Amino acid sequence: METLEKQMDEYRVRTFGDLLRALKAHPEWLEELRKLILTTELLELPRKVDELIRLVKQHGELLKEHDRRLTRVEQDIQVLKEDVTVLKEDVAVLKQDVAVLKQDVAVLKQDVAGLKQDVAVLKQDVAGLKQDVAGLKDDVETLKDQVGGLRGKDYERAVRERYPAIVWRVVRKSRILSTQKLADRLDEAVEAGTINEQDYRDVMELDAVIEGRDWHSGEPVVLAVEASVTAFEKDVHRAAERAQILQRAFGIKAVPVVVCDRASKGIEQTAQQQRVHLLSYQYQA
Repeated sequence: METLEKQMDEYRVRTFGDLLRALKAHPEWLEELRKLILTTELLELPRKVDELIRLVKQHGELLKEHDRRLTRVEQDIQVLKEDVTVLKEDVAVLKQDVAVLKQDVAVLKQDVAGLKQDVAVLKQDVAGLKQDVAGLKDDVETLKDQVGGLRGKDYERAVRERYPAIVWRVVRKSRILSTQKLADRLDEAVEAGTINEQDYRDVMELDAVIEGRDWHSGEPVVLAVEASVTAFEKDVHRAAERAQILQRAFGIKAVPVVVCDRASKGIEQTAQQQRVHLLSYQYQA
């Protein structure tokens, strides 16, 4: 400060021009002059202006960033608008599809109702067919029984006609008894009390009664013959039981015989156990 005052003493300032020349010669005096003339607020004003300029610049950058963000938001909004437009179009299409589906469902309901009616009719038809099939099965079984019966009767007839060739290994000089002669012999046995009426009926059910001589011993014998296309165990038992009745009625040895085209499984063992002759005779009607 003292140096400054000494320098100022060197100048004599009488006019404003002298002041200007002195300040030009010594620019550092301007600061001292400002301190004297300006207030503290005014002195701080350049700094505050600089700060304000800095803030304005910073705020400008923020505004620019805000503008950039706003631009992006506007772009996003535009994209959203486009997406909403597409969605509206899709919703419109979906509404149309739903309307078509509703129509299709209505048609399907009608079709299902028709199908239910058709199924009900089919059930009735199936029930009728089942009854018809059941009737046909009964008819078929009846026909089978009739055919089987006819075939059995024809087989029995063939056995009676060809008996000498069938039983020759069991007896010789064989002769078949007629129904009348058999009945007469059985009547005599009933009267004599050797058999009863049930025995009479059982023997009369035999397919053939044949008299002859035993092939080996030559003694008189009588054959109780059961003839069947297919022989079963019941045929073996029946022949054995009726042979015993014949033996009591005729008073001579009675031999049970089963003549068949084919034998069921296990029948041969049963025939051996019952001492029944199982003879095979194949006959084509």
